[in-house]
Amino acid sequence: MDTLSINRLSHLIKYCRFLSQINHWFRVYSIYFRIFLVFLAFFNFTSLSVAQFSGTPPLIINPNNPPGCPQNNVTITDLEFRDSDGKVIDPNADFEPGDVIEGFIFARFGGSSSNAYNLYIQYEIFIDGIKEGSTRFDCLFSGENVPNDGIEYYQLAPFTLEAGQEIELKNIYMTWRTGNAGNGLCPANLGNSQCYWSGEGLLVRTPLVANFDFLTNCDDFSVQFTDETTGGEVGNYDWSWDFDGLGSSDLQNPNFDFGSAGEYDVTLTVTSGLLPPKTIIKTVSIYPNLQLSYTKVDDDCSPNSTGSIDITVQGGLGQYTYAWTTQDGSGLVASDEDQTGLSEGVYNVTVTDERGCSVIEQIQIIKPSESPAPSPANFEFCEGSGDQLLSVTPAEGYEILWYDENQNLLQSAPTIDGDIAGQSTFFISQLKEGECESSKAQINVIVNPAPSAPEADDQEICETEPFTNLTATATVGEGFSVIWYTSADGEGTTQTPSLTEVGTVTYYAAAINDETGCESLTRTPVTLTINAAPAAPVSGGDQEICETEPFTSLTATATVGEGFSVIWYTSADGEGTTQTPSL
Repeated sequence: MDTLSINRLSHLIKYCRFLSQINHWFRVYSIYFRIFLVFLAFFNFTSLSVAQFSGTPPLIINPNNPPGCPQNNVTITDLEFRDSDGKVIDPNADFEPGDVIEGFIFARFGGSSSNAYNLYIQYEIFIDGIKEGSTRFDCLFSGENVPNDGIEYYQLAPFTLEAGQEIELKNIYMTWRTGNAGNGLCPANLGNSQCYWSGEGLLVRTPLVANFDFLTNCDDFSVQFTDETTGGEVGNYDWSWDFDGLGSSDLQNPNFDFGSAGEYDVTLTVTSGLLPPKTIIKTVSIYPNLQLSYTKVDDDCSPNSTGSIDITVQGGLGQYTYAWTTQDGSGLVASDEDQTGLSEGVYNVTVTDERGCSVIEQIQIIKPSESPAPSPANFEFCEGSGDQLLSVTPAEGYEILWYDENQNLLQSAPTIDGDIAGQSTFFISQLKEGECESSKAQINVIVNPAPSAPEADDQEICETEPFTNLTATATVGEGFSVIWYTSADGEGTTQTPSLTEVGTVTYYAAAINDETGCESLTRTPVTLTINAAPAAPVSGGDQEICETEPFTSLTATATVGEGFSVIWYTSADGEGTTQTPSL
């Protein structure tokens, strides 16, 4: 080879190297440009209000082991309910208990930090001491400095107030970004610094609403009054009671004896600091005391039961209700005023008026002769079947009386707890009007145990070509069968618990006793999973170079996502693999 040929070859090699470098940098910049486009798309999406948090709210906080938050650089110093325009409610406005007021809860922030941004807050709302709904959370002052001067109020949440309700925010947790607003996201994460925690929370200041409740006495004419005033300057109340001109009191919860039955207008006026006083008037009705008298006829054990009780009730309020019980008698109609056709026994009656006041009397009746005995009976249930009411059909014209295993009379047919396996015994007798109670027959009750749930394992495979299905399997002992359910609550069953596509499905296996038909109390979940095959790697590109001296080899490259690896095959049908895909 002459000198000219050697020079040409040298230039050709340099030119090939130059083209290779251009191709390399073009691919690098192409990748960066694609990443930049993805970033722009993501940035535009996260600018929506949906993505205001770094972290996943609401946070789960154990009130018994809350965050430390010793600094409290940002705090909540006051909460106030305002109207729907965000204005302070006119203290001269008069609201009746129960009036609906649409508005907002406003918060005033305090603390020592002046460089807090992007405030994350979560809390629970309690109405009259009862938690309302789930934990609420929000991102406040996104991209802004938190205004914690302790002067201005800021809207926290819309709220519908019923006048007279006591509103509290409890389990309050706040955290923030320090120094600058950064990306404007509120940090929804737990920490023991740069945070605020108040489990006890704060009371929301609401309009002053005077209110009270009262409880009359069943035995005399005294009434216990209970102040239920809310709002205003809580803890700074003065009370003025007027008991229809019969007396007065400045106590919060007075007791007053009106001396006799009647209707009385009671007035409560409440003053709270410098706010205008509020007044409420309620009518208190006091009724005569309940009185009960009775006459009775004992049963003489003739062909027809003749025992009867006739009661007379006076006083109280409105309609009376009657509740009769007996330990050793029969023939009661528990809710009737007067009783007839009674057997021998001791009867107790409780008469209650509409106020809940009651009077009790005990009356004794003699027992007549015996009726024919009923036939014995057996009951059989499965464990887990719940409450089961026992029922025995009496002979025509007779009624059934039930007794427990100790032959104590029950008020009605017993209910068996079918959730507990075991055996129990009851007794029954018959009774017909004009006859005495019969001898007793034994009732045997068996609650068969539920079998153990089947044993089964989850199955998981990867998607194949051709596609491979999965079928759930479960094991039970001899004498038992498997029932497959499509839901944990047993709503649907299937004969083919299979998975025929990429994804995950869970079936639930229950065991059933072939002899008793009883089913297991629990169902064994069996999850079938067919994982989708990942996307093929992105090739690093074909490679072509010129032979060099010394010799330069080529190695194939391919790119996969995080969590994936590359396997190199030496043939398109995957017959062989190699660790060094080189030339």
